Amino acid sequence: MINFFVKSRADIEGGFFPGGVAVLISISDFGSEMPVCSGQYSDQAGFNFDDADVQIHPSTQLITQVDSQNIVDFIIDSIKGGCDTVVVNCEAGMSRSAGCAAALSLIHNGSDKEIIKTKPLYNRKVYREVLAAHYWDSVVNK
Repeated sequence: MINFFVKSRADIEGGFFPGGVAVLISISDFGSEMPVCSGQYSDQAGFNFDDADVQIHPSTQLITQVDSQNIVDFIIDSIKGGCDTVVVNCEAGMSRSAGCAAALSLIHNGSDKEIIKTKPLYNRKVYREVLAAHYWDSVVNK
């Protein structure tokens, strides 16, 4: 079982580290810098897209299929490398990170209920895209 934590940018910059063999997925607003975090994580990946479920403005940058596939691949590689904990952060730790963590928890643990119960405002677009990337990958690579 993989442990998932949903955190804010402030949590990560404040030094949050859950212990174990942990990796970090950081999601920042499009055009923003990634948070500065401690070097305790065995690996980290950063993504830039806005917190929106739909294209609300021409400049809105939604999660892409490439982002989703990179998230799925990063976690698969991390688990193969011995990772037992995944920390996902976004600016507030409420929406994008929760959608990503919920989808990854469903994929790898068989349930997303704990994350959705504690973070009901999760970004549904991120959730759907990460699940779609995983299931597309599992069909293509059978």
